[in-house]
Amino acid sequence: MWLVPQAMAADVDPRLIKKLTDWVPTSTELDDYLDAVNRIFDEIARAEREKGKVPAQFYRVYESLLMATAWQESCWRQYVDKGGKVQPILSSAGSVGMMQVNQHVWRGIYNPGSLHNNIAYNARAGNEILVHYLVDYAIKKKEHQITGNPDNLARAAYAVYNGGPRHLSRYRDPNNRKSLQQIDAAFWKKYQAIAKNGRNAVKQCYGS
Repeated sequence: MWLVPQAMAADVDPRLIKKLTDWVPTSTELDDYLDAVNRIFDEIARAEREKGKVPAQFYRVYESLLMATAWQESCWRQYVDKGGKVQPILSSAGSVGMMQVNQHVWRGIYNPGSLHNNIAYNARAGNEILVHYLVDYAIKKKEHQITGNPDNLARAAYAVYNGGPRHLSRYRDPNNRKSLQQIDAAFWKKYQAIAKNGRNAVKQCYGS
């Protein structure tokens, strides 16, 4: 199995995880909050570099893919305030947390409680899935060579993350459903903004 869930979040500072637990940032806390989340992504990316699964020439694409996916899925949020009660973000399809990892699809692979309540675990789970789709699908199928643009590896990997393996090339299909075209266009815009401005781009989600 290519997934190693017991290793999730092992190298993220527990104090950082505790700080982010149940945190729904106000406008005055936004910079501090995004910095804290960005530190989690930095730790995940560092560990991924050490693993060496992502080819060095595509590492820049991978880092922007990770952060843009978290932006697309949740605006870098693990929690929301509903009627004065803080709870993890949960979709009607059962996708949870910052990376919107589907707890039904990945049942038996990832711990549901940790996906809900540990932002670093959720982020690393999503990262592991993304890396699998980036390396074993997008790169293996040579999406960068087909289009002549390495950044399109991120578009292909996200399409699979969003819709499954059959969606690998949907971002370049002009006849695709309008709803899917809109999803892919929104991701591409976020990816480009992240590549240019880093975590500051995510402020757009919060009206900044």
